[in-house]
Amino acid sequence: MADGYNFAADLLTTWRSTADWVKAVALVTFAATGIAVVTLTLKYRLAKAHLARESELLSFLPPADFSEPRIPHAPGIRLVSRPARDEA
Repeated sequence: MADGYNFAADLLTTWRSTADWVKAVALVTFAATGIAVVTLTLKYRLAKAHLARESELLSFLPPADFSEPRIPHAPGIRLVSRPARDEA
């Protein structure tokens, strides 16, 4: 390699001599990539927070083997006994 070669100067000269439409496409592509990365990162963080919130809500449900009387023809419905009210 020659002693007087400067990569940064060569890159800057090449950039300056490039057509304007190529510069515009390069800048738009760079900006779009940055916006896409930020958008995907924020969507991931929101989805992760939403799943964490759902798992907190699911922790309050009774376990699957929780034995309560069920209606035979509607297996998804449970009978819940209510405490008797004292009538005075």
